[in-house]
Amino acid sequence: MHVSFNEVIEFVGKDKIQDLMDSFYQAIGVANAVVDMAGNVVVQTGRQDLCAKLYHKSIKTCSSCCLENDDVLVQQMTKNEKYTVYHCANGLVKTAAPIFVNGEHVANIVTGQFFTELPNLEAFHSQALELGFNPEDYLASIQKLPIISLKRSQSITELYVKSISTLITHGLDKLSEQNRQLELNKINDELKQQLKSNMADLVRIEAREKKIIDASPVPKMLVNSQEKIVYLNPAFTKVFGYSAEDIPGLEAWFENAYLDIQYKSAVRDFWKLNLPLFLYGQKTLSKLERTIQCKDGFQRDVLVDLAVIDQYKNEKVIMIVFNDVTEIHQANAIVKQKNQFLQSILEAEPECVMIIDHDHHLEEINPAGLSCFEVEDIAQIRNVGVLNFIEDNFKEDFKILSQKVYKGQSGVLEFSILGAKKTKRWLECHATPVKLNNKNESVFSMLAVSRDITERKHTELELSHRNHYLWLNNLVLKKLGENLPMKVILDEMMTSIEDCHLGTYSSVLLVDKNNKYLIHGAAPSLPRDWVEKISRVPIGEGIGSCGTAAYRGEPVIVDDISTHPYWAAFREDALMNGLRACWSQPIKNAAGKVLGTFAIYLRHVAVPTAAQISLLEDYAQLAQLVIERSRLTEALLETQHLYQLIAHNSTDVIWVLELPSLRFSYVSPSVKYLRGWEAEEVMEHSIYRTFTPNMLAAMQEALKAHLKRLADGDKTARIGSIELEVLHKDGHAIPVETAFNMILNDKGEPIQIIGGSRDISERKAAEAIIRNMAFYDRLTNLPNRRMLEDRLQQLISSCQRLHSRMAMLFIDLDKFKPVNDQYGHAAGDWLLKQVAQRMLSVLRKTDTVARVGGDEFVVLLPDAKIAEHALNIAEKIRLELEQPFVMKTGITLNISSSIGIVMYPENADNSRDLLRFGDEAMYYAKKGGRNKIELFKNPAKEIIPHIVELIWRDEFICGQSDIDAEHQKIFKKASQLLQLSAQSDKRQTEAMDALDQLLDDVAHHFAHEEIILAQFDYKELQHHVEQHAHLLEQAQLLKEQAEHGEISLEGLVEYVISDVIVGHLRLMGADKKFFPLFSKTKINTLDV
Repeated sequence: MHVSFNEVIEFVGKDKIQDLMDSFYQAIGVANAVVDMAGNVVVQTGRQDLCAKLYHKSIKTCSSCCLENDDVLVQQMTKNEKYTVYHCANGLVKTAAPIFVNGEHVANIVTGQFFTELPNLEAFHSQALELGFNPEDYLASIQKLPIISLKRSQSITELYVKSISTLITHGLDKLSEQNRQLELNKINDELKQQLKSNMADLVRIEAREKKIIDASPVPKMLVNSQEKIVYLNPAFTKVFGYSAEDIPGLEAWFENAYLDIQYKSAVRDFWKLNLPLFLYGQKTLSKLERTIQCKDGFQRDVLVDLAVIDQYKNEKVIMIVFNDVTEIHQANAIVKQKNQFLQSILEAEPECVMIIDHDHHLEEINPAGLSCFEVEDIAQIRNVGVLNFIEDNFKEDFKILSQKVYKGQSGVLEFSILGAKKTKRWLECHATPVKLNNKNESVFSMLAVSRDITERKHTELELSHRNHYLWLNNLVLKKLGENLPMKVILDEMMTSIEDCHLGTYSSVLLVDKNNKYLIHGAAPSLPRDWVEKISRVPIGEGIGSCGTAAYRGEPVIVDDISTHPYWAAFREDALMNGLRACWSQPIKNAAGKVLGTFAIYLRHVAVPTAAQISLLEDYAQLAQLVIERSRLTEALLETQHLYQLIAHNSTDVIWVLELPSLRFSYVSPSVKYLRGWEAEEVMEHSIYRTFTPNMLAAMQEALKAHLKRLADGDKTARIGSIELEVLHKDGHAIPVETAFNMILNDKGEPIQIIGGSRDISERKAAEAIIRNMAFYDRLTNLPNRRMLEDRLQQLISSCQRLHSRMAMLFIDLDKFKPVNDQYGHAAGDWLLKQVAQRMLSVLRKTDTVARVGGDEFVVLLPDAKIAEHALNIAEKIRLELEQPFVMKTGITLNISSSIGIVMYPENADNSRDLLRFGDEAMYYAKKGGRNKIELFKNPAKEIIPHIVELIWRDEFICGQSDIDAEHQKIFKKASQLLQLSAQSDKRQTEAMDALDQLLDDVAHHFAHEEIILAQFDYKELQHHVEQHAHLLEQAQLLKEQAEHGEISLEGLVEYVISDVIVGHLRLMGADKKFFPLFSKTKINTLDV
């Protein structure tokens, strides 16, 4: 249906459809509607209270019942069912039927709900309550619904479907007839308009044609049947110079245009005879070539053509067209002249120039080309075809090239030909597509310019052979490096030579141990029968090419086996196996001894060129390298096997360390017993997994020292020994003694270290026992007096270097002798061990406690920067030791301790005095009643407790204004802090604030001073920076301890003044490089 359903309804009349559906409702009492395919209601009739008043006002019933009904009916309509019924669960029925017009489904009749049998009102009453409806209203609506059988409903519905379809079909026919009439009227109007337009077009066309003729660059003339010239276009006047006044008719034109009387008469007769025939189409004109005399006397060559114009100002005329070909003729003359010139060039061209058609036949060829093909005239080869001269292995390539050219593309190809006299030549052909004048414009021929490159090819072949030799040389070296068997390398070498020199066989024969025979070495491609024949060839004069070459020690060239006397004994077998020539070269070592022979066999008679003889010699030298290196490798492998046997059965670990990568390239299997790792695992490990960090540093330092000695020319540095610790797989360290030897390259640079490592755990254990006996007390396992003195000296040196302080405690046990007397030495020994453990429990790892006598102990406190620190630690020890000691037997031992404290450097600046003064202080503690602590007092050494003020003197000036100003500022604030600390009981907070400010100023000064020193390129800057950081770190630590009440404010101030302020100036005074940076003034003393 080409119109919409609604358009048809409007044409038929919606009221008619409405009347039909009203009668449907009246017939069975069921509400109904006609719905189009888009779901739009076209007409409807009847009303159901059940839907309008109840179901449609409830979302639940509308979505679950009504919409579900409609969806099912719509789906059934799409299946072209004639009549569809939907049964609701509550007994209601809803139906639908499709309306078809001319086979097209255009709409549906849909009915409202009805019953097919009496309803169960009690069920509907329950349903009303469930849905939330008023039961009375709901039942009243239910009872209004009609009861109709499905059969009756279907028959009535189908009747009305048919009625509507018929009504619409008639309407469509009527509408179509009406549309056809409208279309005819429209066409009639369009034809009238087109006729009118065509008339106007004719006028425009005539004007346009005149404009076209006027605009044409080609001269044109219009002539009527009376031979009158009715029009000349501007181009005519421009080209020939004549106007309409000059030539009003053909006679005037002939008179002016043709000077030759006979020619003019012939032209005049031609036109008089043929003009009427041309005008009325009885004859056509082939293009005429004429020479025209222009008005200015210049002659032009033209091609004359004509066309008939049926209407020009109401008469038929002939348009004569004059195509000026003067310049074309001139160009052709030039081309002809150039062609003659090109032909002379081609004849003199030394390259072969050919033009080849699609059948590969020669169309043209220059003399140089004839010479290439070894003929005297093109006729000798014109019908033969170029392909017949090209060698077989290049014919297909030439065909591909020609096809490419025939498609309009260019190309280059190198190929070889055999001339008529069978001379082989190599040509480099540059092929270009050309179009010949006598050919179809879309068809190309091939212009082939070919250069004779035979000499170049011979050179390239020799170069290729030489390059192959170099490549083969590298291959052989690689294979030798892989330690492959000699026969494998020689076989691969022979195969490669044969691949390079096609049509040849290669072989190597070796001299046996007795120097009497040549035996098989390598011949991978020679026939097996022949290989067996020459597997044991006597060395002697005239015994083949190889036997003779080995005997003479010089090359033997046999170009024709079939005739050469040396081959008499082998000729039949050789020829049977296709061998026709044999060139043999002896293989000699550096001393000139013959090791064997290298031979090339050919399948045709051949005399070698000088280049081939040179290659023969080179291949023999390469074979010599393989033979000698392989035999050397075999000997080395035997030696290596012996060494491996030794290494694998040695209890020491033998290893090879690569430099500079520090990776193990060999480790003997005995490493398994030493370190728990397999040798392969150790070689995969980094060296960092071999040593402990300390040992790695020691190893690297030792290696660095040896390398430096080597660089300085000390060759003895190659050999050395060192004791190290290596890591076991389970993580523990194993002491080893390692002896090593450095391997140097040609430049004297170390590339490897070969070494052996031996487990010295037992020796080290024995040494440790001896060392422990020498430096440790056997009873308490504490350091003894010897170790104490050593550590004390180290600590003093460290304090001197860092300008720091330390403390020493001298401890004597009270009431120890009675324990020995009452309970025996065993109890005394137990007590001493317990005393040692208790003291260690209150000390830090950096502290040292030593037993220096029977019941005397000394404690070193490197971190005790002030006396209060030492007093605090001494008090902890005293408290620990006064606690009862209970033995396993239940016996309680009660002792105490007397402790003397001495400070470095306030009380003493050497170990002897420190020990003496510590003993004195302990004595005063014991004398004062035992179980006491006494701080050594030496008025001559006490400085800090009596500090009242710091005084600035001119000698402190370093000459750098910023540093001097900051030093004076710090001195002033330090003096103020001293005054506040003297009143700390009253001005505690104020003193702490002043201390914070002083430390901030000092930190700022240190940072500023470091910047200035860096600008002066101060050599000791790093040491200076480290000292600054140490002083500030210690000051901050003591400040935190003072804040927690661990030390007094006086003790903190004591450190800041003596170490941070005074210590800083001491550092500068001790540094001889500091003051000279700025002036000659040196710091001497510090007044306090």
